[in-house]
Amino acid sequence: MEQGKVIYTLLEKRVQLFSRLKDLLYQQQQALISGENDQVVALAEKQLNCMEEIQKIESQWKSLWEAIKQNEKFAHISIENAITLIFDGKELSNSLGYLNQLKSLAKEIDKVKRNNKLLIYNSISLIKNTLKHLQGKNLADAVYHPRRKMNGESAILNKKL
Repeated sequence: MEQGKVIYTLLEKRVQLFSRLKDLLYQQQQALISGENDQVVALAEKQLNCMEEIQKIESQWKSLWEAIKQNEKFAHISIENAITLIFDGKELSNSLGYLNQLKSLAKEIDKVKRNNKLLIYNSISLIKNTLKHLQGKNLADAVYHPRRKMNGESAILNKKL
């Protein structure tokens, strides 16, 4: 049952780290909206650190899951079914709850990341079009559009990189 404790601990850590990443992404979204550039940069650094921690935990999770699948009993079943076989009572319900939380966190993180990407793209487009306007170029699309589809890379960003 030692593997059970490790599974439980890793599930708990995964939920904590993904929750922290989600919170950092929401904070970054608010900083993008309010134009707090220094905070956006600081939050990006925190996100990188969090993702490094997630990568370590995910590597441990993958190794553990591969070790569990070596057992004939667990070779061809899903993680949910394996957890059902490993745990019982409160640990079973908590573990399954952690799995559900991870699924919803992944969806929410993806949604916030897409929103942040759109905010960044629109900000860059606005700056780019403002610069073109200041240079005397007359652009019909020089107006900010919150739901504008991204149609390519920003020339300003590409030049900077």
